[in-house]
Amino acid sequence: MKKLFGLLLITFLTLNAFSQNDTIYTRNESFLYKEKGFWTEKIATIPMNYMLIPQKYDSYYYFVEYDTLSGWIFFIDVERRDYIKTKFTLQAYIDKYNEQFGTLVFKNKLMVDMNDEMCIDGWGQPDKIKPYGRVWEKWTYYDNATLLFKNRILVAWR
Repeated sequence: MKKLFGLLLITFLTLNAFSQNDTIYTRNESFLYKEKGFWTEKIATIPMNYMLIPQKYDSYYYFVEYDTLSGWIFFIDVERRDYIKTKFTLQAYIDKYNEQFGTLVFKNKLMVDMNDEMCIDGWGQPDKIKPYGRVWEKWTYYDNATLLFKNRILVAWR
């Protein structure tokens, strides 16, 4: 009986690990399924490091909205980030940068010529920063997403 209670408690805590306001990010390119399960119809492919807000969840899947679609994503395909991001409105990012860069930052997208502050606003603090000489830096995020900067300006990523 104690084992059963412990198992139920762990399951409850797992299910409630995310609140509806928490954000999750895709680890790699991930599939959005119409129903729970790999055998169901894939309705979209979500790019790596895409920010999602789970609407509901169980122990294996999160129900999310992606573009105009709603569906389920497998829990192994997503992660929480350790940093706490202050979520500005789209207009606040546009006011801070400009329309092009502000929109990209708000959508957690990258573009060559973004500065390091824009990348932090969009993706958060990197896990590792490795300087190369005086002008180059390599930033590494979860699952080896890498950004390369020259004089604090993004020149490439993978």
